[in-house]
Amino acid sequence: MGGAARFEATLARHAASGADALLVSALAVAAWRGIDGALSPIIGRGGVSALFDRSLYLVSARHPELMAAHEDARLSGEFAALQAVCAESSGFDAAAAHGALLVAFCRLLGGLVGEPLTERLLQPVWDTLQSGDPAKDDAS
Repeated sequence: MGGAARFEATLARHAASGADALLVSALAVAAWRGIDGALSPIIGRGGVSALFDRSLYLVSARHPELMAAHEDARLSGEFAALQAVCAESSGFDAAAAHGALLVAFCRLLGGLVGEPLTERLLQPVWDTLQSGDPAKDDAS
């Protein structure tokens, strides 16, 4: 998945340049909120929650800390648990966990609706994240 892989690389670059887990997590949660906003009108909040929950399960072998965010899957649009869990780790670990989760989610969605449609549906999210600092937007 192009956009997810690029955003995963962006998170890794932030961590490599010294960003702490709080900033990395804020960026990733901004992405999740954008994804939820883009997809909920199309597949429903339950659909987004189900894909998020499945993604958590798939990456939990490599990132077991993410399972503490399992409750977020039931509270579609709320990613406080995900942010809190990853904010407790290093910037590198947070970037790796968030990146793996985003890529898994996009692969699952791509398997259901196709990669081209997944990219089209999520392109506005990636564009928004590239155009500014969503962590600052999230804080206001």
